[in-house]
Amino acid sequence: MKNPDSPHSLPSSELESALETSLTQGLSATQRGQRLEEFGSNQLRLSAPISPWRIFLSQFQDLMVLILLGAAGIALLAWKLEGAHGFPADAMIIGAILVLNALLGFVQEYRAEQMMEKLKETAASRPVRVVVEGASQEVEPTTLVPGDLIKLQEGERVPADCILVKADRVRVDESMLTGESNPVGKKVGPVAADSQLDARSGSLFAATNVTSGNATAVVVATADRTELGKLANLLQSTEAEETPLQKRLAQLGKQIGWGVLAITIVVGATILMVEGKTDSLTLTRVLMFSVALAVAAVPEGLPAVMTIALSIGTRRLAHEQAVVRKMAAVETLGSVTVIVTDKT
Repeated sequence: MKNPDSPHSLPSSELESALETSLTQGLSATQRGQRLEEFGSNQLRLSAPISPWRIFLSQFQDLMVLILLGAAGIALLAWKLEGAHGFPADAMIIGAILVLNALLGFVQEYRAEQMMEKLKETAASRPVRVVVEGASQEVEPTTLVPGDLIKLQEGERVPADCILVKADRVRVDESMLTGESNPVGKKVGPVAADSQLDARSGSLFAATNVTSGNATAVVVATADRTELGKLANLLQSTEAEETPLQKRLAQLGKQIGWGVLAITIVVGATILMVEGKTDSLTLTRVLMFSVALAVAAVPEGLPAVMTIALSIGTRRLAHEQAVVRKMAAVETLGSVTVIVTDKT
């Protein structure tokens, strides 16, 4: 069988025929097994969680941090050229600041990822009552297939997109899909094929909650084919944009990077011209002086101060039950002056 394009517009007899099921007896156990192989598990194919290593390495993608890494590398190289006496203090200090800054950002973002995973687990439904060959039995929501006849009651979550077969004072909270804050009444019967989600009075949507009444419904879509699945895929395909803070820091990093490079070259070339010597000892001494000048010009503490400030904002939002996945988003939220929105 194939999922009908607009199941909400079909009369009961046509819906029953299109789904190749019975609106009184449900599917047989054999049919359920075959369709589970055909349509797959009733689970959203969400992107894999970000690994801890990727979260940690992402802390070093900022241009300012990369400039500091370059400065630390040059300082270490100059220390070796000078004879590697003692400890490379400049390189060690810059490296320690960068590692501490990365660890702080990592802890915040890793906690947010863990929280997102917990939310996904919380969203899982409890067992669903399904009519199989006329007998009611409980099955895991992940095993639901199109054509299944399910029974729902007050307090239960809708496990897949369905069409009502019977309804007794059914009201459903659809706020997560339509933005309607109040539960909406549902009734049996087809609607126009081009009806919007909030006008489909005979439809139940995955992940919405039954707030009152009892219903018998037939499953018409599962997993990514549900309205929730389409929304999830749309969100995952959206390209991430840099926040205003990241754009300004990138611009500042470029200005500092080019400025430091230009000053270092000019000062080093001037010293060599004045001294008139280009032996290895002179070149090493000029290189050390240039590195010291570059390191002094780069604000080592800026990334750490920025991360600490964003971390404080993240913690304040966490106390208000808000999950911030990327710390830079805190600054974006803080830059908002006007919010124009409707109920969706």
